[in-house]
This record gives sequence, C-alpha cells and structure tokens, in this order.
Amino acid sequence: MMNAIAAAASLYLLKRCIEIITDQKTTAFVAVLLAGGAFATMRFATENETYILPLLFSLCGTWFLLGCNNESKNGRPYLGFGLLAVAVLFHQIHCWWWLAAVLFSPADKQKWRAALVSLGLIVFAYIGAAVYQHKTWWTYPFSDALGGTVNLIPGIDNLKFSIINSIRVWVQVHGNIPYFLDEWPWLCAFVAFSAGFIAFAIFTKRIHVDNKKSQINSIHLRWLRFALLFQFLWAVYSVGNAEFMVMIPFLLLLSCPGVLLNLQNRLFPAALAILFWNLGVFLIPNSNIKTIRYEAELKLLMKIAEEEKLETLTFIARERVMLENYLSIQTPDYQQRFRGAGIQLMDTDSLLSVQKQTIYTDMFDYPMPLSRNNMTQNKAFKKPANAVAVGSEPTLYGGLYIYKLPSKK
Repeated sequence: MMNAIAAAASLYLLKRCIEIITDQKTTAFVAVLLAGGAFATMRFATENETYILPLLFSLCGTWFLLGCNNESKNGRPYLGFGLLAVAVLFHQIHCWWWLAAVLFSPADKQKWRAALVSLGLIVFAYIGAAVYQHKTWWTYPFSDALGGTVNLIPGIDNLKFSIINSIRVWVQVHGNIPYFLDEWPWLCAFVAFSAGFIAFAIFTKRIHVDNKKSQINSIHLRWLRFALLFQFLWAVYSVGNAEFMVMIPFLLLLSCPGVLLNLQNRLFPAALAILFWNLGVFLIPNSNIKTIRYEAELKLLMKIAEEEKLETLTFIARERVMLENYLSIQTPDYQQRFRGAGIQLMDTDSLLSVQKQTIYTDMFDYPMPLSRNNMTQNKAFKKPANAVAVGSEPTLYGGLYIYKLPSKK
C-alpha cells in the first residue's frame, strides 16, 4: 500500500516537473500516462520492494531544483539536494541521480553549499549505520561488493539482459504470458486493445502544435540527461538489473521534453497501448492468480507429515522464501499447526548436508515458465532413481510433485 501511494505521488511530481519544463499541461498528462503505464512502475508499485520510495524522494528533490530556475530560490537548493540525499539513503542506486545533480546542475555558491550539506547527511547516516552494525564505516557502503553478492566482472549476460530489461521497463515480457492467456482467454481483449492503439500511434498523422518554448533552457536539463546516462550504465553493469531501471521512464521523460512536445499526439495512443498490455498480461492476472498456490503446498506438506507419522519432516524447498513469506502472514493457529507437524523448510543448497536422513522435496520437475531467474541460475536438478512421489498439486504451469528421498546409509 505504501508503494502504491508513493508511486501515485511520484507521478504527481513528474507532472509538476514536466509543467515547469514545458508549461504544457497536456504534455505533462501524456508523460504521466507513459510513466504510470510502464511495466517497471506497475511492478514496483504493487510489490513489496524498496525501489519506489527512493524514486519519490529523487523526484521531489528534482522538483525543488527545477523550481530554482523560475523563481527566487528561498532555500530550494537545500531542499532539493537534501531530498536527493534521502533517496540515496533509501537505496544506494540513487547515488547516480544525486551525483549528476552535484556535477552538472547549474552552479552557484548556494548550490555548492547545498550539495556539501547533502553529502554530509549521507556520510553521517552511513557512519551511524556502520557503528550500529559494528562494521568499518569506510567499507560499509560497499558491503555487497565486498561480500561477493555483486558480480563485479561484466560478461555477455550484461548485454543480453540489458536489452531485454530495456524493453521490460515499458512492457512486460515473460514466459508466463502464454499460460495466462491460455487459462483466461478474456485477457486477450487487453492485448487486442493494445495492438489497436499501437496501430493508431503508428499511422496517425503528426499534428503540428504551436507550443511555447520550454520554460527552462536546455542547459538546465543537462544534469537530468547525465542522471539518465549514469543510472542506465550502472544498470547495464549490474547485469541489466530490472530493479535498477525503475527510474528510467521518469528520467527519460524529464530529459526529452522536446520529443514529448512534438510527438504527444502519437505518444498518447502509445501510452494507452502500453497501459492495456501491462494490465492484461501483468497487473490483472498477478493480482488474482496464485500460480504455485503456496497455501495448497503447505497443506500438502502437513498432510504428508500426518500420513507418514513423522515427528520431523525435512523439506528441501525450491522456493523456501516464498513458502516462509506465505506462512508468516497466516493466523497464529495455522502457524502453530504447521510447527506442530514438525516441518523444517530448507534451501536446495542444504541437500548434500542432509542426505544421510530421509528428506522430502519439490525441486524435481518444478513447474516454472521461462524467466530471468531460471535463465541466470539454471538450476536443473536431476531426479534420482530412488525418488518416490508422495503427493502432488495442480498449478498454472503444470503439476507440482512432492518427492521422498530415503536416507543414505
């Protein structure tokens, strides 16, 4: 809910920023429709992730900085750079937006003082967090890289997934789409509407609009173009990380007001096409469909534990985190019954360490469509000859089977 509210506020701030830049309300409306209908915005506005809140603060900071060009400043640079710094503290990826503002926004004494204050805010917060977590403060910001959770050496995946996710920033592309359309044919209506609006955008005649000149000189937008470049290059370096591209639609629209002004009659139906596509193949099905049905899998595990008369059932789960997340939001009575069944959820990485005992698992023949996850991790588990199916449940992607692996003595 917080992400949804933050996304709505982000779209409002985008509208205000575009109005400052172009002085055109229609252009701002088209920009909001494009950004709001984009898959990246829809996805992170409706998921429990952290990428919308920093976007909100970066846009708020940008609004204050753009306002510096049209009126008396009244401390706006301090508010602008301060909010950009808060965005960095919500997620490090926004350091590039902040850095672009520091290096390339129009300069004066007040700007440099505001930038220095915002840097002090970031450093103070990081030192405080490092001390609280008993870590060395100058290495704390680089914990992920030093801990090995970040791939530091680029490869072919960087190019491949950057191309894929540059498309997915705007429209959903995923292996689950054919399953959705096959199971719920009425979703094809959204696809048809999308195709119709795309055709209209392509074949409609360009209408000459006598727009006013932008309210802000192009040089005053240079820092936003550098922010766009920095953010995109870092996303490419991060193996085309989709989470690091959520700000791309907003920065692109802010950086290219001339395109918005000149092509808004074509961009409007294109925005509707994007909106209908993402509604039909992502937002509506994802809000109503439980593809794996984690509740059914947990109930199946409790049933197996009861039938097998086990005090402890060691379960190697392909999606342990998802099962635990689902379990965490159930009633206390349900959680107590699950714990009472003696079920221990473990990762697939634990397989070798527990093979001397009887284990149960769902990792063989796990139903999963083509996605970035199985393209990058490529976890194909070979089913051993002694694996015995002891339960199953239907899912959108096929049957999910629970196997029993006898202990190795």
